[in-house]
Amino acid sequence: MLQGKSSSNRQLTLQGVNLHHQERCLGKVRLPLSRADDFIHEFNQVYAKIGMTLQPDGTAIQKKSQES
Repeated sequence: MLQGKSSSNRQLTLQGVNLHHQERCLGKVRLPLSRADDFIHEFNQVYAKIGMTLQPDGTAIQKKSQES
């Protein structure tokens, strides 16, 4: 699980989607807040030609407010 901050200064927990190149997992990816499924589908269509795909790992992306 990776920690980061978005541009609006909210705390993010990155999990749920891995970037793969060929058979190698390169790490977690932060998805857009809306239409994440569409983003994954479009990414995979565009980048499949060079062997890059986004693959869900079965967990959701969690967003936490910094004030919490």
